[in-house]
Amino acid sequence: GVPPSVEALYAWLEYRGIDTSQWGKGHAKHVSDFFHEIWSGESAPLTADAQRVLCVVKVRITCSDAEGEWALYETKQKFCRDGRVRARDKPLAEKKRPDEEPAAAALRGVVEELGSVLTPHQIEGAVAKLDDIEQWDETLYSSSFPGLLTRYRLWMVDVAVSGLDRQHTGDSFESVEAPEMSTGKVHTWTWKPFGALQRAQDLATVLR
Repeated sequence: GVPPSVEALYAWLEYRGIDTSQWGKGHAKHVSDFFHEIWSGESAPLTADAQRVLCVVKVRITCSDAEGEWALYETKQKFCRDGRVRARDKPLAEKKRPDEEPAAAALRGVVEELGSVLTPHQIEGAVAKLDDIEQWDETLYSSSFPGLLTRYRLWMVDVAVSGLDRQHTGDSFESVEAPEMSTGKVHTWTWKPFGALQRAQDLATVLR
């Protein structure tokens, strides 16, 4: 079931031998972050064998110009709460809520993470390409919550956002999540050359 409090979740993890002493240090998140993840529906309740189950939608945004094809990557995050910086170098990714379609989660991620640099018209016109959605599964240990084995159900969704390209943003830019949408992060984004090799490398977990 769902733990009723952060303290109850901490006790549950401790009882099952999961060491949380490193959570909240370096790039790792806090137990309270995991509690919020479960209660918001972004993570399913822990399984009996203490596996975190997470549905993640990866969002691929590309553009083309005279120099070639480019893909948008998040190169780092800064947490406003404590000033920690987390290196990323990965496409935008969003946890999928229960009963939410992958395309809807992808568009929500665009609004939450890039909304501060987009106009209402751009947000309204963002389109998820339903014919190109890819899906796969992975099981590995989480870097966000060290020692916690996580089963990922993953999707890759291509999203087109009019006017979001190198010509308008430059090679790199920053966006800020609205406080009501998250715990507060500043995202740094960079356009990187995009080809067949990069397409293959993108099919790996990006949100742990």
